[in-house]
This record gives sequence, structure tokens and C-alpha cells, in this order.
Amino acid sequence: MAKNKKINTLVFMAFLLGIIIALQVKSFNGNNGLVTLKSIMEIENQIELEKNDIQNLNELIYQRKQELEEYETELEDSGSILNSLSENQKSLKMAAGVISLNGKGIKIELRDGDRELKEGENPNNIIVHDQDVLHIVNDLKIAGAEAIAINGQRLSSISEIKCSGPTITINGRTYGQPFILEAIGPVEDLIQITTGIGSYSYLLTTIYGIDVRVYEEEDIKIPAFKLNEDLQYLGEGD
Repeated sequence: MAKNKKINTLVFMAFLLGIIIALQVKSFNGNNGLVTLKSIMEIENQIELEKNDIQNLNELIYQRKQELEEYETELEDSGSILNSLSENQKSLKMAAGVISLNGKGIKIELRDGDRELKEGENPNNIIVHDQDVLHIVNDLKIAGAEAIAINGQRLSSISEIKCSGPTITINGRTYGQPFILEAIGPVEDLIQITTGIGSYSYLLTTIYGIDVRVYEEEDIKIPAFKLNEDLQYLGEGD
């Protein structure tokens, strides 16, 4: 009887030890972090951005087919496609950001929150970070923004946005608050995606207390992209 009791005790201890080890291993698994509302919105935002990229690619394919038909028609009618090439070059320069633009759009001002922190709350919750600016930029692109600038710096395909303490560096130049985003595009869509309930900007304001202000502008001027002089590997082709 005593022998059976001893065996049962050993089995129970082994079972308890197994549970403790399993819990310990699980606690070291980085994939079991808390899922926050902000992380869910980040994933949803990325999915929407990918959908937007696919739509843009399909539109680009359609535009190229249209251009090819125009070239063929112009070549048959006049024997030259110089006029069409000139217009196409202008469009490409506008898309690449190498010429300044102006038009209707919106202006967004971002500032750190000034509310009191809750006990034990991370102060970073009320600070504007580069990822916050990037999310809003992505939202603007999804809404159809045709040109975007941050604190007067035109965004291009090689632009970078990164935190530098209380400041943000854009295109190699550093700026403090307020961070001002300007976008030319369909005004109603741009306002909706930056002020609508459930938008990333709405989350920053209502949950984290970050100051986000959106203004409709009749005439926004977006400067041309200025190439960073520190770039070492880009140059003119032959």
C-alpha cells in the first residue's frame, strides 16, 4: 500500500513538473505576445495597402495598353509620336516627384499628446513615432493621394521616415513638431480616411491622446523631390 502511495506521489510530481516546464517554455515563445488593437489595425492597414498596390498595377497595365494604341494611331496619322512622348515624359516626371505640383487636398498636423499618463503607462503612448507617420502616409496613398509632402519634404519611392529622439528624419533632414503632412488628391476620400471612425488617425486621437488635426486646403503646393546628396550608388545612365 505504501509502495503504491509512493508511486502515485512520484507520478503526481512528474505531472506537475511537466506543467511547470511547459509554461516556462511558452513564456519564452515570442510568438505569444499580446494582440493589441494597434497591432490589429497595423495588419489591416498593410492588407489594404497591398490591395491598393495590386489595383495600381492593374491600372498601370491598362494605361500602358492605352498609350501603345495612341502611339500606333499617331504614327499612322502623322508619321511621328513626338507629341505623345513629350506628354508621357511630363506625366512620368510628375509621378516621380521631380517637378513641383499644386492642387486641392488636405493638411494634417501631428503633435505629441499632453494628457496625464495613467499609473504605470508607457510615455511612448502619447508620442508621435515614425510608424505613426508611415501609417497615415499609407492611408493617404490608399485614398488616392497623388503627391505627399512631410514638413516640406516631397515623398518619393526612395524616401525614408525614421525617428531621431523627439524628432523625425525625412529624406535625410530632421524636423521637430509639429509634423505637417500635405497631400494632393480626392479631398473627400482623404478626409474620410484620416478622420473616419476606425481610422488609424482616429485611434491615435481617441485611445492614445495624440493631437491629430486635419484641414481641407484649396491650393496645396508640393515641392519637387530633392535628391539626398549622401546617396552613393545612383547616377545618370548612358
